[in-house]
This record gives sequence, structure tokens and C-alpha cells, in this order.
Amino acid sequence: MDIRRLIILGIILLLAVLGLTAVLLLPEVERVSPDSIPGGLPNNTVIEIDFSRRMERESVVERLTISPEIEAKMVWEDNTLEVIPMERWPSGAVVEVTLASGSRSRIGLPARQTVRWSFQIAPVTLAYLWPADGISQLYLLNPDTGETIQLTDGNRVLDYDFGPDGRTVYLAVENSQGGSDLWVLDRFELGDGPSRLLSCQRALCAAPRISPSGKLLAYTRNDAQVWLLNLTDDDSPIQLSPEGATAYQPQWSSTDLLSYYNAGELALVIVDPISGQTSNWDNQSGERAAWAPAGTCLL
Repeated sequence: MDIRRLIILGIILLLAVLGLTAVLLLPEVERVSPDSIPGGLPNNTVIEIDFSRRMERESVVERLTISPEIEAKMVWEDNTLEVIPMERWPSGAVVEVTLASGSRSRIGLPARQTVRWSFQIAPVTLAYLWPADGISQLYLLNPDTGETIQLTDGNRVLDYDFGPDGRTVYLAVENSQGGSDLWVLDRFELGDGPSRLLSCQRALCAAPRISPSGKLLAYTRNDAQVWLLNLTDDDSPIQLSPEGATAYQPQWSSTDLLSYYNAGELALVIVDPISGQTSNWDNQSGERAAWAPAGTCLL
């Protein structure tokens, strides 16, 4: 074999190696999220795209389209792009995401595939307990489609309250000791099941009411006392209502003030959990009051 053939063969091998190396170094989308789940996703859902290589960021952003359009910020963490919504996705919307081909890695190699996927945001739903004469469970009803989703499947659920994020549910659930415990459930992660917040053993812990800040949980004990559980630390719950008085109907204002009814004093009580200051207002009816939306007055 003459030297010319050797040179040509060497060039061909070199080009083959370079081509194979380039193919192996081409950036690819390795993972996208979120995936759709039954009932839809939260209206603050974050979009994530994982790449196999570090990317030229602007080339990715300019090829990314999302419908419906909302205000969002792009945050990079190594090879991952997060699209964080600055406003809520419309309830019930189908969000469609497209990343067109051509975005480039840091060394200038282009991604060859176009990636498309979609997911649905949870619609406005109605929560309810059913059946009334049996082991009641918590359900969600889509009033537009009639579709229902069962959120719990266990002991009888006595009462519930949704957190300010719309995804966390606080439950009062009967236990095997004749009382009821307090549980917390992520409505979008039903596979994990609920987690127990407080074991009340033979006591009846009911009427869970979460504060607008999501930090404090008020509840009644034995239908006669109002207690407060701080969810941000490991402190034991404290009794807010006076010892020996019958108290019930805990309710939060939008400004994290708590009201309850003291049947012993025939008064509505307003408590500032931060300062501990309380105010009593005479009320002989015992009927449930209502906070004004701004949290400035109790009706």
C-alpha cells in the first residue's frame, strides 16, 4: 500500500472519529417535567428541562414556547432549566410546552430534536365528605365534567381544611382508640398517603383550621377547647381557650388573627397568636361569626 492510500485512509478514520465524537457530544433533552396526573396539577407548577450538556442559555430560551403565556422567570441550575411562574396558571388550562431544535451546547453543538409535551392544571373543584351515614371520605368534584377524585381511603374523616397553597389538606380522622387524630395530605401526591400531625389518642381532635400563612393550625379538642399547633417548630400544642370553659368554632382572618366562641363567657374571642393579646366581644347567640375579606373586622 503506497503512502497516498495510507494518508487517505488516515483522513477517513480521523473524520469518522471526529464525526462519532461530535454525535456523542450532541446535547439532548434527558428529562422534562411535570408529567400529567389525574385531576391536574397545582396552578404554581414549575416546568423543568434537563439537558445532557451545559447549554448556551439564550439559544434555549429563544426556542422555548409555552402556551398559555404567563409571566415567568428562567432559572438555571447546571444543566437544568426551571421555568418558575410569577403568576398562577389558569385553572383547568392545558399547558403546552415546545422546545424547537437548534439550541446549542456551550461548545456550539446543536440539539437535533424538537421536544413537545403538555400537562393540565387542576380545575376549580368542590370538596365534600361522603357518605354521611358511613365511613365518610374526602372527595373532589369537578362541577363542569362531573368527574370525582377520592382523596382519602381509610378511617372516617370528620372534618378538613385546605391550606393557602390549595394543595395541602388538613384532616381530622377517627382513630382506633375512640378519638380522632390530625393528619396532613398533599392532594397532588396521593400515592404518598396522609401523614399524621398529631396523635390525640382517646381525645377528639376536630375542626382543623389552618392560618393563611400556613404556619399555625387551630383545632378543637373534645368539642370543648380550642388548641393551637405551630407547624414550623417541634413545640407541643397549646390550649388557647381558658381552662374549664367550653370553646369552639376556631376561624382565621386573612391577617392571621384567630377567633373562637367562648360559651362559658357568652363571647367571641379574638386572639393575636404572635403577641398573645386577646379581645372579648359579648355574643349570647353562639352563632358562627364571619371575618371580612380584609381581616379588619368580624361580622
